[in-house]
Amino acid sequence: MKNKLSSLLLIFSVLCVAVNAQVTVLANFNDITTTSCLNGSSPSGDLISDGAFLYGMTPMGGATGYGTIFKVKPDGSGFTSIFDFNGTNGYLPWGSLITDGTYLYGMTEKGGANSDGTVFKVKSNGSGFMNIFDFDISTTGTNPYGSLITDGTYLYGMTASGGANLDGTVFKVKSNGSGFMSIFDFDISTTGYRPMGSLISDGAFLYGMTLLGGTNGVGTVFKVKSDGSGFTTLFNFPSASTAGGRSPQGSLYSDGTYLYGMTQNGGTGGYGTIFKIKPDGTAFNTIYNFGTMLGGHPNSSLISDGTYLYGTTSSGGTGALGTVFKIKPDGSGYSNIVNSAEGPKGSLYSDGSYLYGTSTSGGLCSGGTVFKISLTSTGIPSVTDDKEFSIYPNPSDGNFTLSYQFHNLLNVANFTLFDITGRVVYQTTLNATGLSKDISLGSIYPGVYFWKVSFDKGLIATGKLSIIK
Repeated sequence: MKNKLSSLLLIFSVLCVAVNAQVTVLANFNDITTTSCLNGSSPSGDLISDGAFLYGMTPMGGATGYGTIFKVKPDGSGFTSIFDFNGTNGYLPWGSLITDGTYLYGMTEKGGANSDGTVFKVKSNGSGFMNIFDFDISTTGTNPYGSLITDGTYLYGMTASGGANLDGTVFKVKSNGSGFMSIFDFDISTTGYRPMGSLISDGAFLYGMTLLGGTNGVGTVFKVKSDGSGFTTLFNFPSASTAGGRSPQGSLYSDGTYLYGMTQNGGTGGYGTIFKIKPDGTAFNTIYNFGTMLGGHPNSSLISDGTYLYGTTSSGGTGALGTVFKIKPDGSGYSNIVNSAEGPKGSLYSDGSYLYGTSTSGGLCSGGTVFKISLTSTGIPSVTDDKEFSIYPNPSDGNFTLSYQFHNLLNVANFTLFDITGRVVYQTTLNATGLSKDISLGSIYPGVYFWKVSFDKGLIATGKLSIIK
């Protein structure tokens, strides 16, 4: 167990930007442990939560300089570097972790038995580390940059290169390391090249993006079934730099109707775009073009609270250091929550009251930070339960009751529950013949989820649900 967070960690002052965002630094990193800063450097992935701690990784620093896994409480206390990579067990973990409640799972870009990257698991206290799979450039792919997802049986991910065409792969493997299968091999000229984000799933298809390749050579949006069949290129980003953007790096977010994503470059200002597209490949629309002062070159993914999309840019804003922003799904209401964010590259995580994220630089020792932003201080209303629609108990173990009243408004409505990435995890219909509905989510992972009730004319109510097991 490594260093605990120093009591000297400072709170950022209130920043006067488009809205008044109070930013709190939870951890300061550096390549070398100092009195004030913690080992590990340049966190670039997303944070996850088990309800008690936030977990993340640094691709550099640590005991041997090959990166770390860390955890910290949402109030900044309890920082622990739970694992140090050493090269043999992998190094350069650029992506994020996922959890099944017992183990944390992740990937490293390099290292392992063949120096081509690994899939690993480790317990939340740092014990039980195991490389469950070692990549091989000639057969299985190499250099996984993104994160894993799971369907409860298999872990799914992508490699940025390697495989049959050396252009990257989509793969699956069981949590014990067995059953590995490269289910799809990319081809730079047709299906895309260098997928550097993560997959999302709607239960039927896996959806993702490639940074390069495709018809115009500047990236694609695609879908494929979990057995590797049904691959479809949904969109080829255009070669014209101002049309739609180019080179998407992060992951997609789904609201059940549209897929949303961001491009690093292109658009009217050349600084990247926010776009949406339907899962069948129709209705592509650029909803926002980034510019110098409003942020640029996003490397991350979007998240949602049911009303706004939230994201980060790696440059632009005051001092060209990057931003944290919000925007509505129709492209309106864009605002920078933080206008100088010290190079954030990962996506945000929200517990409904705060946004949490990481920066790759800045902080007391210039090695990056873990930070949180108060949603209430930005003037953004927290998602709260409407009095006509409530969930109990909340927090829940996955079994709860939805209580509702329709009055004369409508006879049927839809209840949708989705995770912080926007993935729909449960849907059901509410009928006016009843005033409550018992719901069981089975083996859903612990964490914070958002729900919405809607009907054909629009949204009725939204709220959040905490799952604790």
